[in-house]
Amino acid sequence: MLGIPFTTAIDMWSLACILIELYIGIPIFPGESESEQLMLLMEVIGLPEMDVLEESQRRANFFEENSNQLAYDVEDSQGNLRIPGSKPLEEIIGTESMSFLHFIKQILVWNPRERMTPLEALEHQWILEGLPK
Repeated sequence: MLGIPFTTAIDMWSLACILIELYIGIPIFPGESESEQLMLLMEVIGLPEMDVLEESQRRANFFEENSNQLAYDVEDSQGNLRIPGSKPLEEIIGTESMSFLHFIKQILVWNPRERMTPLEALEHQWILEGLPK
């Protein structure tokens, strides 16, 4: 959406979304448009940092110039206004597993260079807990 070049980090993002959907039974970010999709993301993980937006080729479509402030408010089809950072991941997932929550939070970060890599994921506590002894 933001026009940042793809790397394997997008696959990690997809993995986190799939795991959440398997756990809660519904998609976590079911946007009806590109703008709503972005707002759903921001509701959960907050506004993107300026360094991410500086890389974005499509930044002007969503954000004010030289700012991470939204250019306009986005409402869903029911008229609900989406507010960045207003839906904690903990509430959405509702899990008792802190290691699962930590795993997901290490992946759902705006900056693809800061996102957990596949190799890091293989060494994460949540993965290691599930492996046979």
